[in-house]
Order: sequence, then C-alpha cells, then structure tokens
Amino acid sequence: MLLSIIFPLLIATASVSAASECKLSPSDASWPSAAAWSALNGSISNTLLRTVPAASSCWPGNPFGSKVDCATVQASWTSAYFHQKLPESVDFPVFTNNSCIPPGATGYSEARGCTLRGLPHYIVNASSAEHVAVALKWAADRNIRVIVKGTGHDLCGRSSGANSLSIWTHNLRIMEFHDSWSPENGTGGETWSAATVGPGWTWGEIYEHADHYGKAAVGGGTASVGVGGHTGAGGHGPLSFAKGLASDQILQVTMATTEGKVYTANDKQNQDLFWAGCPGVYGVVTEYVIRTYPTSNAVLGSIQVQAALNTTDSIAAAWDAIALISSSLPDFMDRGVSGTTFVATGSLVGSPIPPIGPVVMASLNAFNSTAAAMNATILPVLDQLQQNFGAKLTTIYTPPSEFPTFFAWFNETLTDMPIAYYGILSSRLLSKQTLQSLSTDGQKIKDLMTPQQDDFGSALVLTMTAGRGVAEVPPWRRGAVLPAWRSSYVHAIATTAFIDDELPPAQAFAEAGAWMNNNTELRWDALQPNAGAYFHETNQFTPVWKMRFWGANYDRLKEIKLKYDASESLYVAQGVGSDDWTYDLNSGELCRA
Repeated sequence: MLLSIIFPLLIATASVSAASECKLSPSDASWPSAAAWSALNGSISNTLLRTVPAASSCWPGNPFGSKVDCATVQASWTSAYFHQKLPESVDFPVFTNNSCIPPGATGYSEARGCTLRGLPHYIVNASSAEHVAVALKWAADRNIRVIVKGTGHDLCGRSSGANSLSIWTHNLRIMEFHDSWSPENGTGGETWSAATVGPGWTWGEIYEHADHYGKAAVGGGTASVGVGGHTGAGGHGPLSFAKGLASDQILQVTMATTEGKVYTANDKQNQDLFWAGCPGVYGVVTEYVIRTYPTSNAVLGSIQVQAALNTTDSIAAAWDAIALISSSLPDFMDRGVSGTTFVATGSLVGSPIPPIGPVVMASLNAFNSTAAAMNATILPVLDQLQQNFGAKLTTIYTPPSEFPTFFAWFNETLTDMPIAYYGILSSRLLSKQTLQSLSTDGQKIKDLMTPQQDDFGSALVLTMTAGRGVAEVPPWRRGAVLPAWRSSYVHAIATTAFIDDELPPAQAFAEAGAWMNNNTELRWDALQPNAGAYFHETNQFTPVWKMRFWGANYDRLKEIKLKYDASESLYVAQGVGSDDWTYDLNSGELCRA
C-alpha cells in the first residue's frame, strides 16, 4: 500500500550515507533529541510545529492537546477548507492510516486510538525559501523523510507520511500581478502578462484576485485546490482545452532543495530543474510566476439524459445515448465548448434522480463565446438523440446562460468536492479517435463501468481538458509532463471498485487495488492500449506506473531527481525515484526496495 512512510537509522548530527536501508523513525536510537529539534526551530525563526491532530480533542484525555473543540472537528471533517487550514491535516485521512480521526468519520475505529501513526512528527510552517532550505538540509543530513503539504487536497495521499518532517506551504502567499514580465536574468525579448504567486494560495483565491485586474489564469476546476500540488505533473482545469495545462503556464519557479540551496529556475537558468517540474519530488517550490490572460465572458449550459422507463430497451438506449454524447465531445471541444460529463449508476447516481439505469449529466462551458454558438454546437446532438431513441429517453437541456467574466462563471459553477472517504480511481487520457469510435456503442462504456458491487454502482467522469489547447503548446514550453497529454482530448476517470471502510486502510486498498488492476484497468487497455494517465487522479496501485504517469521522460527525470535530492529525502508514491523504495502503511516504514 502506498501512503505514509518510514525512516531508518540516522547519524545523530552528521550527514547519513545514501546507502541507509530505511528512513529514520522515532523508535530509532538516532532519532533527533528534543534539543536537536529545538535547535532546528531556532534556526528557522521558530516556525517548527509539533504535530497536534485536530481530532485529538475527540479522544479521552485529548492526548495531543488539540485546541480545536471536538464539535467543530466533527462538523467540519468533510470540508476541504477545514483541512487546508490545519498544518497536519489532509482531505483523505485514510492515507494517514486513519491516524486520530473523530467518531463518526469514515474509517473510525475506537480500537485504533489517536496516534501520529501516518502523520508527520514535526511541521515547518514555512515563511521563506531560506527557512525551507535550512529545514530540508537538516532533515536530509539526518536521514529523515520530508513531505510537502499545501492544501492537503490530494486524491492519492502524497501530502502525508509517517515519521516525517512536513513542509507546510500554506503561508507562502505572495501575490503580485504584472502586465509585462520577463525572467530575472532576461536580456530583453518576449514578455508576458503574469502573476507571481506563492504555493499557499488556492486557485479559487487566485481567480478572484486576477479578476480585479481583468485577468484569468489556467488552474484547477475546484476552488479549494492549491496551486502547488496541482501544477505538478500537469494540472488541468476549465481553460486547459484552450490554453494548455497549468504547468504549461509556469514561467519561473523558486525552489529550495535538500542540498540546502535555493534555486531560481526558468528558461534561462537551471533549465533542467525548470523542465522537470513536479514540486515535492526534486525540491519545494516557494514561489511561481505563471502566465495570465485577459478575462473573457463565459457561457454555461447543461444536458441530462436517462432512461425514461425501467425497461431493457429504455436502459439500453440510455447506454447508447451516453456513447453518442461521449463520441461528440472532441467535436464540442474543437468548436470551443468544454466541460465535464458525469455518468453514474447505482448508489452513485444520488438523489433526487431515480436510479433507473445509467444517468449522464454534462456541464458545458465556453469562453469568449455566445449562447447562440453553444446552441449551434449542442442542439444537433440532442436532435440526433431524439431521432435515435425518441421516447425511450428523458432528456433535459438547460439553455445556455452568459456571464461577463471567467470568475463570474466560476463562482456560479462552484461546488465542493466530497472528501474524507475511502476512494480509489482508475483513469486514462483518451484520444479523439478513441472517443469517436464509441459512436452509439453503449456496450463499451457499460463494460468499462462494470462495478465490483452492483448495489454500490460506478461512476465515469469525462473531463474535456486537453484537445487543441494542450496539443498546440510549443515544445519548449511543455516541460516533462507526460507526453500523452498532447495527443489526448479527455481525461477520463472511472470509480468502480468498492472499498470496505470496515477494514484497516492497507487491507482495504490492497483488495480494491487488486480488483481494479484485474478488471477496470484491463477494460481501459481494451479501449485504448498503452494510454497514459494523469498522475494526480489515477489508480496508484498499477504496476506499470512509470509508463502510465511519466512515459519516455522517466529516466531523465530520475537523473535530475538524484542531482538535486541525492539524499532521496523527498518521497511520493509513484513519484520519480519511488521505484527504489517500498512503503508499509501499517508500520510506517519506508525502506529501500
């Protein structure tokens, strides 16, 4: 299971050989003393925090002395905004091995108690790149694992880890807008409309500030997503289909490394580090410069289709309608319409929609466009649905509404992502050809969405976030993002496996991951062999993760990893260099493979 981490033998005061078999843990004799941690704190302006789980207040005696009352913890446990403001907390506590969670939370077990099991032991409340660099070198010299947390919005558990020192970037919050920006050591030439932002900001906050300047940015589709983790390995969102991925917009980064150094990386200097990207693997980014664009009007419409009757013919028609809509997505995107299409069965349909067969809901948007243009794109497909299936379907089309700016549209579509549950995803980046091949063959999608348990159901999310905008990014601006993005149109996510929250996390994930690999993963391969997948929203248990998430860039990326993080202090599951390590969620040990 891949989530938290461990630590091995260390040498009390000096650098440790990279040959150490495991990262250090508090049970090791060479774990730093309280005096050593205090000395680190003094060297970084007293920004070191001892980990105090917020939910400690819900356990007898409040063992860690949480100052957040239990009623607040329980009421806020499923809010991303609650977790992002806590230095230790993440959106999906299952990846911390359910260390100290409140009664009533998914996965709660009184017998497990309240411990730091899968949480960091200390946290740097980072306020400068220099402090981060000092802390990173201190940990690297002592063979202690380092993790990085921005907002904790992480579907694969990569911002949590046992026995670690965490760098919390929440308070690195510079924000400046520039009408004309060029690299620090630039010698003239091209300039950009840009913003300098710290990793502590969320995309919702950046969009709001940018709107004050008449600008928009390419970022995440959920307001609570942080700029730091999101841009690593790509980062997709509402404007990606037109402007490229979030990582394509980065013009410069300031990065602290485990060498104790701070680098400025851009097109002109430290180009290897700039190309590699993916913060939390090579170092900790403390500042970004990203491109911005003039804001534009936005258009929002939606489609909902489901079986009209609880009959075999009507349900079969619904599957074929989903295939027709899916096959139309590349044409929508080429004509300036993007959005997200959500397909669900069983309990995942939700209320108040009656779960008769599958239900498809498409939220569609366009920018610098009109309602009339969206109608011209969408209505022919609705006409075809009527011609093909008639009264077998119930179809609802919400006519397009127009908004004056990108941010006005974003505010209207704002929804909170569900968190704090057991979940496992499987995803692929699908090409135009694959999508168009679906045509009206609903059986392919039905097979793909086969659930592990029928009563649980399944879901398929088709995010229209690639296409021409991603493909047309100049090669010198693409960085080391998985090349498959450039030939894809849709990032497709399937939720099919049932995860038993009565089981310990490691066992639950092992069983669900095995089922996913033997079922849904094989169905993806049948649909589009050798397709890539988006690192941040995917099946973290696939054995072919190097090809799936990194492609041909992996070997070069590993060279860069070892150049800037020779101590291999920074570890994330399926991240570059993680093939040299194994993690045991139960023991918290991270040891060499």
